[in-house]
Amino acid sequence: MKTLIFAVRTLEPMSKNLLKSAACDVACGQKAFILAVLMNAFVASSQVVFGSYGTQLLFGSVSVMDAIVTVAGMFSLYFSFFGIVSVGRGLEYSMRKQSLTAVLMLIPFVNIVTLLVLSNKATKFLKDAGYKVGLFGARALAVTPAS
Repeated sequence: MKTLIFAVRTLEPMSKNLLKSAACDVACGQKAFILAVLMNAFVASSQVVFGSYGTQLLFGSVSVMDAIVTVAGMFSLYFSFFGIVSVGRGLEYSMRKQSLTAVLMLIPFVNIVTLLVLSNKATKFLKDAGYKVGLFGARALAVTPAS
């Protein structure tokens, strides 16, 4: 009978290669979160400014602005999901936690708050790992830790 060996998270510090891999995942996910927040802000503000019917420039039955907002919303959702998977892998989140976070991305305005909270956790992780983190995420995608 074969025995299965499960990896157990220890309190020892991560090895340098494992830390670098996790930091790269978190840094990529954080950049995706930043793009998603910017696109969510664009979508929310354009819905307030133009309303649900968009501008008067009708192109068939759908306005041009509605089409742009819809495409931006889809990209925002894509970047949100990509960021959740990347940061979740780097911070070792369970699949249940990642799934719950993905569901929160479907609720308007809650998604922006969730993205900001996850981005904050990613920033703390990267700073603790010794990387420099600016307004637009980790610099140079965390190639080497800061001394």
